[in-house]
Amino acid sequence: MNAVNEQTADQVAPESPLLRIFDFPDKISPMLVKELRQGLRGWGFVSLFIALQAIMLLFMLTLSLSKNYGDLGQDVSSMIFLFFSLAALVIQPLRGMSSLSTEIKDDTIDLMVMTKLSAWRITLGKWVSLFSQTLLLLTALLPYLILRYFFGGMQLIPELLMLFVILVLSGVSTALAVGLSALPSIILRGGAMLAVVGFSTIAIFGLFADSSSTTREILTFLAFETEGMANFFLGLLVISIYSLLFFLDFGASQIAPKAENRATPRRIVGTILLLLSFFVFSLNADETAAAVGAMFTIIAAGPLLMFSMNEPMELAPRVVRPFLNKGLLGTLSSRLLYPGWCAGSFYSVFFLALCYSIFVIILSGVPHKSGLVEMHTVIINLIGIFIAPALMARVFWRNSSNPFSTYLIFFGGLMILSIIAKIIDEASVGNPSSIILFWLPNINFFDTISSRAALDEEAHLILSLIVTGAYTICLLIISSIRGRKIYGEIEAHMRSVMKNKVEANVPNIPEKVN
Repeated sequence: MNAVNEQTADQVAPESPLLRIFDFPDKISPMLVKELRQGLRGWGFVSLFIALQAIMLLFMLTLSLSKNYGDLGQDVSSMIFLFFSLAALVIQPLRGMSSLSTEIKDDTIDLMVMTKLSAWRITLGKWVSLFSQTLLLLTALLPYLILRYFFGGMQLIPELLMLFVILVLSGVSTALAVGLSALPSIILRGGAMLAVVGFSTIAIFGLFADSSSTTREILTFLAFETEGMANFFLGLLVISIYSLLFFLDFGASQIAPKAENRATPRRIVGTILLLLSFFVFSLNADETAAAVGAMFTIIAAGPLLMFSMNEPMELAPRVVRPFLNKGLLGTLSSRLLYPGWCAGSFYSVFFLALCYSIFVIILSGVPHKSGLVEMHTVIINLIGIFIAPALMARVFWRNSSNPFSTYLIFFGGLMILSIIAKIIDEASVGNPSSIILFWLPNINFFDTISSRAALDEEAHLILSLIVTGAYTICLLIISSIRGRKIYGEIEAHMRSVMKNKVEANVPNIPEKVN
């Protein structure tokens, strides 16, 4: 028996040193290593890689047989952008739709959380795996860019920036797919992702398939020939980075244990990046472009504010302790950074007020004062569009087990009601919805952008201020009453625990007897 074992051991080939060189290092997250191995060997990536190469080879072969090389260079660029966009913005995000849901369905997510892997590292590993595959697809397309150079008319920097833009958008859409994959409802995550992918497909074919003139316009923008376009591009890049991190954090928060505080870092990082985008946009020499960029920032902050105002009120004692240890500063900041919709509502109002203040400063430098009242009205009603559904959810469905879904119901319902009302306005005499539904920020918003308000500009601005202000004050009152009860009880309990622990650690020193 021993002889057989020795013979079997001798037959095992020694491990080649090359395998250790080409293998993943131990410092890389095991979750990432697992995902990379499975992803690169899977039929999905292999099929996509081979299909992309076959299509590009066939296309280049067809062009090489052409006798007229007049505008073929631009056609080559358009086709490279088209096929890479379809692979990176459509197929790759669809592959991420089941990233976290598969782990949850197979009951392996609990085992991962029990290890040293945090929910964030698990989600990040899923995204890095898919994004690395997208980078590999881009690397495989670089030889075609070299061939494209020989057709002439190549704009090197703008075309490379175009590929970079597609890559960034792919990272954001893939992060969205990974984040949504943690939702329990397959209808919700599938419907949202199909809507995003459908819009991306239509946009891709509209930009790159119809004609090369649209591609030229995009490349002209990326050449930064117009003053201020570089700052505008950098501002959009910061917003993209923020969106990517937010979507990944959304997925991590869905699988994280209740004791893990995801709300505080999400709000801090989101605030820093969004304020950074405000700063970059404000550097634009064109104040109007800076104001438009600031509006983009407020719109991009929408998902963060929606999620903050509708987080479940689940506050673990270990989350409270770091704030209490920082004294008065920690207590004040906790009212903005605690998990739960109470602190989230205060944070959202504080952030929106800060953004609006910066927006006012930017608008003060606009040389042309026409349309400023309109822009103020649009921003104020945009703020009200985010806050009004949160207040309605707290008042009419306060015991909901899923506050975020409840918020989306009210948000979507108000949007549908407003759209129907404006359609009726188009078919009727006058503007009845502006009078009957004046208490809805959505109606006031659509009236402003369509210039169909029943009041003049100044009066409409005052009405928007009153309506949005009323919703904001009521939401803060409800959040303050509810938060004082819940947060106060947990803080009082933690203070007593910390006090008893300190007293227990104080040694008993015997008194000196004279």
